[in-house]
Amino acid sequence: MPVRPLTSSENRTFRAARWAALRSLNYTIDQLNAGNATVARVWMGVAHPQNLQELARRLGLIRTALSNIHQNQVFYDTDPQADWFAKVNVNLQGPAHVITVARPFFEAPTYGNDSRAGTLIHETSHFRDVLNTDDNADGRDACLRLVQQAQQHDGNLNAVINNADSWEYLVEDTY
Repeated sequence: MPVRPLTSSENRTFRAARWAALRSLNYTIDQLNAGNATVARVWMGVAHPQNLQELARRLGLIRTALSNIHQNQVFYDTDPQADWFAKVNVNLQGPAHVITVARPFFEAPTYGNDSRAGTLIHETSHFRDVLNTDDNADGRDACLRLVQQAQQHDGNLNAVINNADSWEYLVEDTY
């Protein structure tokens, strides 16, 4: 289906979601830097202060990239059957970052579980020049299983750290 620029109403919704994502990111970064490991332990499998600081640093990369994505870099996929919130071309860098949103994005809440703010965090993490994440696990239950599997086997959390939903849920559940 074709994509088009956002309407003025859709632009307002995007700006509100972007603001909410940036506010949530700032809060989560502050919590991690202060040593609050509760949510990080659940979604990322880490609690050591050094690891928390690394998570905060990586969230800072998402925050910087998202703060530079403006409404002229966001497009709407007009497919009425779309069942996905948003997608990105991971190869685009810096000022060329583009996010394409679909109908479910606008039906989601601004904050909370599977929110518009969380969607923007998730999608921004995918860009190669940000975190280059994948979709190793989709949804809360799958993400929790991913952490459990890593902890039970060899403790290697790379699949968790490289999972976009893990970053989304870390922020959504901290804020």
